[in-house]
Amino acid sequence: MRRALLPDDLEAALAQLSQLPGKAAARTVLLERFQALTANRRRDADGRLRWLLLRALRDLATADDVPLLLEATRRFEYMPPSHEEVAHGIRAEGFHRLLELDGDLARWRAIEMLADGQDNPVTGEPARTALRVLGSAGELTLLYGIALDNPYRLLPAAQAESLLWLDGLPDDRLRMVIDRFLEKDDTNLLLPVIDLGVERRLGWLEDILINALLATSDMDAFRYAILQAIARHRRDLVERLRGRLDSRQQAEKLAVLVELQAGT
Repeated sequence: MRRALLPDDLEAALAQLSQLPGKAAARTVLLERFQALTANRRRDADGRLRWLLLRALRDLATADDVPLLLEATRRFEYMPPSHEEVAHGIRAEGFHRLLELDGDLARWRAIEMLADGQDNPVTGEPARTALRVLGSAGELTLLYGIALDNPYRLLPAAQAESLLWLDGLPDDRLRMVIDRFLEKDDTNLLLPVIDLGVERRLGWLEDILINALLATSDMDAFRYAILQAIARHRRDLVERLRGRLDSRQQAEKLAVLVELQAGT
């Protein structure tokens, strides 16, 4: 584990390490390797090794590790030459370990991240990670408020995450949130509606989803919806959508649907 430079090699070593009886010794080795890689980022340019190490700390981290975990939630790193931000896995696992040790501190740090306003318009990070932490912590009322009114003015790619935690809402409240999402005519906000509409067998939700797919001009989102429905054995939903497509005005969508059906 101390020598592994490739994620697959490290995962194999971690799997063996988890079987050893000396948990305290395992924690020490994990922390030492994490700190060594942080000090020499060239050996972990994309952050994946440190992400795996933090994940392996589950049930091993102690209160002494809180400063390190807190620092992990603040970590931003960029990989040349594209300058793509790559530390999202480190932040996420840092958050989850912190949540196990100090739930209040993890919540406060997540709120700070939401208020930061430095989110990637494509991935929604780091706010998306913060929303997942709040969901894991059971902060559904806060997530409902974010989905409904977006008080932090999150970008759509980040706000979309909030809806995915609200599938247990009463129908009237869930419908209110979905209507707000679809008002924006933004693909990022359509995608979680697709996920919920495919997963939950609710007549009114399927009607809303089908109408949204008929209206959208984003063929990638339309294709994603068909693939999700097929993968989750929702051929009934696909057939309902097919029956609503106009063969002249929506010929491209019909062709995509038929093509994807034929491929399964």
